[in-house]
Amino acid sequence: MAHSVEAMNPSSILILHGGALGDFVLAVHFAAALREHWNVQHVAMWARSGLLVWMEGVHPIDEVARLGVLTPFLYRDDERSVSERRRAISRFEAIVSLFGGAAEPVVRPLARACRGNIYGIDPRPRTDGPLAGKHITEQWLHQVGIESAGTAPTSALCDIDTETRQGWFVNLRRRLRLGESRPVALCHPGSGSLKKCIRIEQWKVLIAALRECDFDVAWMIGPDERERMPTSWHRELASAAPVLYEEELPAAAELVAGCDLYIGLDAGMTHVAAMTGVKTVALFGPTDPNVWRPLGRDVRVVRFSEKNRDEDLAYRVMVAV
Repeated sequence: MAHSVEAMNPSSILILHGGALGDFVLAVHFAAALREHWNVQHVAMWARSGLLVWMEGVHPIDEVARLGVLTPFLYRDDERSVSERRRAISRFEAIVSLFGGAAEPVVRPLARACRGNIYGIDPRPRTDGPLAGKHITEQWLHQVGIESAGTAPTSALCDIDTETRQGWFVNLRRRLRLGESRPVALCHPGSGSLKKCIRIEQWKVLIAALRECDFDVAWMIGPDERERMPTSWHRELASAAPVLYEEELPAAAELVAGCDLYIGLDAGMTHVAAMTGVKTVALFGPTDPNVWRPLGRDVRVVRFSEKNRDEDLAYRVMVAV
């Protein structure tokens, strides 16, 4: 059930999220907007993302916990567990669930202990009506009674101090065995769906264009690409540029935050790059970027289709850079 902003401005909220990396980052933007509109003093997030703990203490998340670790706490019904749950939840004036509603199994035991309102958010995008085509964060805000004046929240969320970012900058170049004289562009060629990917030949043309503009270029891949893609694909990558493999999400986020330019597909790590404030070019194919584009202070979206000539796509990316 949605409530108007006038009905309640909670000073402390708990946000529940169970989606993948890209959706998690957008949920953090959503949390930032809730803090601003409701003047929230304390924001806690319980989620499944491996990036969650890395986000603790970074605006707008004050407190985090992994949902998997909390499972016994959530579902045990013995007297001690119920008492502990009530004590942990009663300090929040509202619960905002991105699982779909207060009737969802993960929300029910919390709802019994919450002293305030439960906001159930359907995280799926609307395909009709006035919200169709709006950014997904705007759609979520609408569901809690906040009208965002037609703009998605775009603040760069990671409050990274200069010394920390410089350390990540140095670590990235050390991993790639590079000096500090030229800027580094990281290219992420993977996504959760092959329909969201561009051909390796298009990447190679783009990499050549980046080098002509005096960039050092490297690939960044994670465990999903390493496991799903064939050996021939990995050989093609290595023949074009150095391959930087990182299995742990927090370490990958720090490498991304240390680069000068990030180019990625409609995938979770592209949202991470945008959130850290790095100059980001997001390549979108079949997905609507009006709904799912990454949010940050320096983000450009370039559309592609199977009809694009390799040189045309590279040209449009370089114009965006």
